[in-house]
Amino acid sequence: GGARTGPRLDKRSERKGANKDFQLSTFPVKRQPSQASMHPVFAYGSLMWPDVLEALLGRVPRAMPACLPVGFARRRVPGQPYPGLVKSTTQAVGATHGLLLADLVDAERAILDAFEGDAYEQQPVEARLVRGVDAPYAWATASARRDASALTLSKSETAAVAYLWRDAAALQPELWAPEEHFAPHLLAWTAMCKRFAVEQPGVSDMRRAAEAQRAADA
Repeated sequence: GGARTGPRLDKRSERKGANKDFQLSTFPVKRQPSQASMHPVFAYGSLMWPDVLEALLGRVPRAMPACLPVGFARRRVPGQPYPGLVKSTTQAVGATHGLLLADLVDAERAILDAFEGDAYEQQPVEARLVRGVDAPYAWATASARRDASALTLSKSETAAVAYLWRDAAALQPELWAPEEHFAPHLLAWTAMCKRFAVEQPGVSDMRRAAEAQRAADA
């Protein structure tokens, strides 16, 4: 993610080519309470890339391949490489594939809250695990739109939380594809995430708190 109040494409420094510069907008870090901190986060956009998570959190969390079979659409945010997830009744949209980040500590969730910004809000979702995937991150970032019927899904649903885009009307009707719309910008986006982790007020403290929480849980 990365919303309108957070990291975004810098139109002033946009240049021809795949990788573009991204600016870092300063805004107060949100410390909103996590919705059910025991529930995994369903990542469906830029947070599916290990480099992005490493830049933000200082590590790559354990991930499980998953999808939202119906009821959601992952649409393009105008002028940005990341998507917005919204509820949808259109069956032709197909499954929204992604990853369940299952071992986040509370301080890491707070970092993701700050990174996503005010254009997103946490909402509960019911995900289905995808079976037969050996490399979850590679699967998630390389796969295009898939019909749920083409996936081998778990029979039971897993309660999770996802960052949904607040203003569905502001999104483009075009569905977002990871390889086409984000992958070409990965290097520049990762560099911006590294700046975010260092320069954004409060995030350095959150990362230190996350390290302490993981050490205490070890």
